[in-house]
Amino acid sequence: MEKHLKTNFLADYNSALSLPENPDYDLACDMIDHLDFEFWHPLVAHLANINNLQFTHCERVDEGANPVFIFTAEEKYVLKLVPPNWSQQAIAEIAALKLFDDVELDLAIPKLMLHGKYHNWDYIFMSFVEGEILSNILTETTQADKVEIAKQLGQFSKVLHDLEVPELPEITLNWPEFLETQFKNVYVKRERQGLIQRFLSDLKPYLDSINIEYKTGKNCFIHTDLHPGNLLVKRTQNGIELCGIIDFGDAVVCPEPVFEFTSPGLLLALSDKTIFESYLKGYGYNLDNPQALVEQCMALSLLRHTGELNYIINTVPNVIQTSNWKEAESKLFPLNL
Repeated sequence: MEKHLKTNFLADYNSALSLPENPDYDLACDMIDHLDFEFWHPLVAHLANINNLQFTHCERVDEGANPVFIFTAEEKYVLKLVPPNWSQQAIAEIAALKLFDDVELDLAIPKLMLHGKYHNWDYIFMSFVEGEILSNILTETTQADKVEIAKQLGQFSKVLHDLEVPELPEITLNWPEFLETQFKNVYVKRERQGLIQRFLSDLKPYLDSINIEYKTGKNCFIHTDLHPGNLLVKRTQNGIELCGIIDFGDAVVCPEPVFEFTSPGLLLALSDKTIFESYLKGYGYNLDNPQALVEQCMALSLLRHTGELNYIINTVPNVIQTSNWKEAESKLFPLNL
């Protein structure tokens, strides 16, 4: 279902061939949310044709923060469009897929085919990864399957973090500077997002009350968004198993592997201690100080550069009933239950 549009952009843009080169935030959001394939088809067909890509069928994917299209040919492939407002997502996706081009992984990820720009929007063609999106079938996935998926995801995360990462300045964070900037801006950013007042008021007091670790050392490649919407699974005789990972648009390089733990902890575990611990065990994380890990995960979730906290508060069971972040932390990252 399409979201309520804030602008009347169709009065000026009746086809995606006439994409605005510098849309404001509301216009970019409205265009992304506009699912009518008749609007997008002339552009996606044009981009495939000018890049000599053949196809017999194309369709828009409803999910995702950016317009994504699946093309059917001898082999399926995918097109992602990214407006200039979020060009960093395209930069990260391209850098990540180039990094993995010659890397053998146990789980499937997209292969970069080609990329370019159209009216200042980035476009990325990549291979199609087979599998069902876990978020679409999460309610029919058994507890045992979720535990096993979490373990596999932990193992995959460890492999990512152990990779030798070349110089990738376009996605490498100066970690202390990043944390200091996020801390300085966290209240205004979350207020602008409409964070529930009691949690907004408690942001600084909570962050001031804990010991945030400013890690240094070896840089790791961090996907940052390993939630069920980016996890692909397959059905087997042994149950539902993890088979692929998509969407590297929020990837960063930094020295803090715990930054990776936040999305699986929040949105895969969903307040289930067994699932979160399975992820950590798959990763091989030494859980000798669970409270320190809970606080680091909580701090990085509040300070991270993406995501809306109201969604987390309303999605993870029992969090909406809590009064502050100290009460919420054990529900969001259930290690001390």
